[in-house]
Amino acid sequence: MSVILEQAAELSSLVDSGELAGVHLEGPWLSPDHRGAHEAEVLSAPTFDAVSALLEHPARNLIRYVTLAPERNGALEAIQRMRSAGSTLGIGHTGASCAQTREAIAAGASAATHLFNAMKGLHHRDPGAALALLEDPTAFLELISDGVHLDAEMIRFVWDSATRNGGPQRPVLVSDAMPGAAAPDGRYRLGAVDVEVLGGVARRVTSDGSLGAIAGSTLTLSAAVRESILRAGIDPAQALMAATANPASMIGLEDVGRLLPGGRADLVLLDPEWQVRRVMYRGRWLDQRSSGASQTDGPAD
Repeated sequence: MSVILEQAAELSSLVDSGELAGVHLEGPWLSPDHRGAHEAEVLSAPTFDAVSALLEHPARNLIRYVTLAPERNGALEAIQRMRSAGSTLGIGHTGASCAQTREAIAAGASAATHLFNAMKGLHHRDPGAALALLEDPTAFLELISDGVHLDAEMIRFVWDSATRNGGPQRPVLVSDAMPGAAAPDGRYRLGAVDVEVLGGVARRVTSDGSLGAIAGSTLTLSAAVRESILRAGIDPAQALMAATANPASMIGLEDVGRLLPGGRADLVLLDPEWQVRRVMYRGRWLDQRSSGASQTDGPAD
């Protein structure tokens, strides 16, 4: 944990400036059986001492979102303590039962970390975490909409279920991007793990050189919006909410993701094919293909 927090501290200037909203601690409190590309030997339980070490570390205020597996020893108390300290708690990389997940939600967990990926799927005898998260009308549901992690039919099923039970503010599009995102196929490093991107799909390179578990995504968030609209048939307004206002609400941000007086003037202009054409960052247009505008253009009117 100390190594993770020291690495998080390297990002403090980006968090302080608002470039990053904060740090997502996706590990070490995960299930070894649902670890995805994580290394099993670095995973551990959220013991009282481990949580105390995090809360007492100088980098504590950088941690905005924490993913954990509810079935791990100490998880419920960890959720309560981290929630009280201001973090959003996500359930993920888990083999938890439906009942265990409901207990975690009651303790303060409020989101699904990339729903269905690295967790047990729905089963008629053992519905698992996914059912509890879908059923809770207040839980945010992260989705990796890249055509690889989730089928378009599943995206539509989750979206319909969420909007009928809670509303369109529940789905959250995430990229789960790794260093090969929007880059050519090839070999990349994901922490201490070698990852091969082939056909746009990132997989961990195993000890014998073969390709193993999916290791993040090469997705961009604009592509996730496009995939959701064009392939899953999601209403465009709702897909855009899931990439803007919904994730901001999930982690407690009020000044981003919405067009409000006094909020940050961050805008993305999309064309009819849902491709990015212009980007405004804090009131200034950045260099874009369609207009030749540059970041020296000055504030927008």
